[in-house]
Amino acid sequence: MNGRRTNPDCSKIGLHQEFFQAQRTCSMGRRIPSMHPKTLAWATAVTATACALGMTAATGLRIEPSHGLMWTAGIGLLVAIQAFYTRYRPEPFIADLIGTLAVNLCASCMIGVVALAGLAVNAPLVDGALIRADAMLGLDARAMVETVSHWTVLHGPLAFAYQFSVVPLVFAPSILVVLRRAEAAWRFCAMIGLSGLACALLSIPFPAIGAFPGLQIPDDVVARLPEGAGLCHIPTFDAFRSGLATVIRLSELNGVITFPSFHAAFACATADAFLPIRHLRLPVVVWTVVVMASTIVIGGHYFVDVLAGLALFAAVASVARPHRTASRPPRMAPAMTSAA
Repeated sequence: MNGRRTNPDCSKIGLHQEFFQAQRTCSMGRRIPSMHPKTLAWATAVTATACALGMTAATGLRIEPSHGLMWTAGIGLLVAIQAFYTRYRPEPFIADLIGTLAVNLCASCMIGVVALAGLAVNAPLVDGALIRADAMLGLDARAMVETVSHWTVLHGPLAFAYQFSVVPLVFAPSILVVLRRAEAAWRFCAMIGLSGLACALLSIPFPAIGAFPGLQIPDDVVARLPEGAGLCHIPTFDAFRSGLATVIRLSELNGVITFPSFHAAFACATADAFLPIRHLRLPVVVWTVVVMASTIVIGGHYFVDVLAGLALFAAVASVARPHRTASRPPRMAPAMTSAA
């Protein structure tokens, strides 16, 4: 025959190369794809919107019409721009930049509505249970607040960290897109949306007024801390629980969630997004630690609120990230013998 004969030794080498490549792949584990972060982020935003509409209808609250129209027009415009640069004039950079901004604004506003409407349910406060949980863990929020109140040098950084901890909500995805980490930007949006929505929904059956009134922090201690520390949410909290407030203004959404701590979950999401960037690791770690401390001293949280926020983020991260599973390594390739 005129066909070229195959060298048995070459065939044996090729098979062994394929075997070792397969073994290396299996030892690394198989990557199971999950829902794409962009799809997950928008699904969360749509779910948050549905929850917000359902909660306002169930509690008899309403969103200020002018604010609702402006919100709808703004989100609609951003979505239209994203769609244009995705379908008709493909520019992934612009589409991701506008899309992450739109999904974040949509989800965050609707999560705020869910949290405020949840107060109108007027479920029993769980501060007593949170105080007992802290005691069981050997943690004392009151002692920490009283100690830090004497360290005036810490007041500025803690107040700044707590008040501006939401700033990355707007800018972090854009920074990640500019750094050509679009998938990380969408994953950040998905984690923030899922964490925030879970916190808001959990706060409905488990409302808490906070550690400052719950632990009866003395007035002289509060006076030494930055203005509004631990108490700034009380007027809004009381107004919606008592039924005095019936209108939700999207421009005046206040943090009213005590358990779990959204600030803790949010700080973890920010760290998760930026720690892979080597030059940002140290400032990100410092920022995360300061935000965690500020949730107790400035935010008026119990320690268990922060721990619940961390656990919540861990659960959300397991959903938002694809995971690896170990695969059984292939059996050894059968020994090959050369033709005589």
